[in-house]
Amino acid sequence: MVGSLVRRRREAKGLLLDEVAEEMRAHGFPEWVRATVSALELGRRKLDLEELCGVCLALDVELPQLLNGGEEDGTQWVRWGGEVSSWAVLRWLLTGERPSISLPSKIEVRRPTKAAQIVIDARDETLKRVARRLGEDPSRLAETALRLWKASLPRERDRRVAAMIDVGTSPRSRQAIRGHITRELVSELRAAIQEGK
Repeated sequence: MVGSLVRRRREAKGLLLDEVAEEMRAHGFPEWVRATVSALELGRRKLDLEELCGVCLALDVELPQLLNGGEEDGTQWVRWGGEVSSWAVLRWLLTGERPSISLPSKIEVRRPTKAAQIVIDARDETLKRVARRLGEDPSRLAETALRLWKASLPRERDRRVAAMIDVGTSPRSRQAIRGHITRELVSELRAAIQEGK
């Protein structure tokens, strides 16, 4: 079930299996390779909770949205012989306890506060590398990125890459575009930091 949702999200973002594996490695899962992502999508591999959170980071999706098939309309439900809370599905994935179909109401999922989002974003490996290159604190870069783009550096990069590629774009061209956009974003961050000093 999760594998098909992961594949749907990956394809919607225009990512290759290798790119998802690379993102997973960047988020602290060094053993993830193309075959790992493929096995997950084909239902041959299970995830633990930490890996599930890593997949959400790699695909730039919140857990309820992933479990809801990528819909962004604010509902936190999945279809499974009826409507079921995505948190009940998460419990099912982790414990094997199948959810009941007759859940009474939707669950409100709150986004992290700006301060919490900065702490989360500062842990990102891409941001850490850029921070080292610029000689800046990762938290400061995360805060600057949120101020500039209302998104983290990786999210803004992925948004811009998605806008520039199509289904026929070769992996090599996709990688070149991604590198070019990353360099542009680093320049924008550098300029914003210089203005703030």
